[in-house]
Amino acid sequence: MNDGAVAYRDLSYRTRWVTYEFLQDSWKMFNAINVAEKNAGEPGARMVIAAGFRVRGRASGNKDVAIQFKDIVTKYSTGKLTLERALGAASQVRSSFDIIPKLQGNFAFTKAYVAEQGGKSEGFKGPNIYVDLSLFKVPAPEWLHIGKPFKWENQRLNLEATFAQLLSLPHGREVVSTADGPIEGGPEGVRSGIEVARVLAGDDDVLRALRNASKPD
Repeated sequence: MNDGAVAYRDLSYRTRWVTYEFLQDSWKMFNAINVAEKNAGEPGARMVIAAGFRVRGRASGNKDVAIQFKDIVTKYSTGKLTLERALGAASQVRSSFDIIPKLQGNFAFTKAYVAEQGGKSEGFKGPNIYVDLSLFKVPAPEWLHIGKPFKWENQRLNLEATFAQLLSLPHGREVVSTADGPIEGGPEGVRSGIEVARVLAGDDDVLRALRNASKPD
């Protein structure tokens, strides 16, 4: 991005460690960039970490392209378009996905971008790091060092979240046991992907809700 950078990660339905690993990586990147910025006499960068759903892969974009081509062929075969106009229309067809499909239809990216653009007037001041608290259980774990939480919303885009400045992030790793054997966990208080999804969707049976939402009319 112009004068910025984006990092993204799909969370795990099974373990909260992936969530915490992304937070750790984000914390390391933020500090590395800001050390370099300050050494260069620059004011430093601001980071916003947000959670959200996204459209996965290129399937949706390819389906949309196929529909557009089919429409052009139909109009040409029925005489509604000349060959010249049909070829011109076909040359303008574009997939809804660009060079980085994981950032297209990505509501976490949209939320983080719009929130960061709000700047100081919306609670995101200075070269600090802010985190979407939907990534953590309520109440927030005692080991999490954050500033005072604040509500943020953008009514035009129907986006909302509770953010807080991330002051520091301890490092740790643990192994938890399940019926399937040991899996990598993460510090208590961090949410796994399915737990985050339930909060964002406001539905405990979020997988069923998402399947129903993706079905064609």
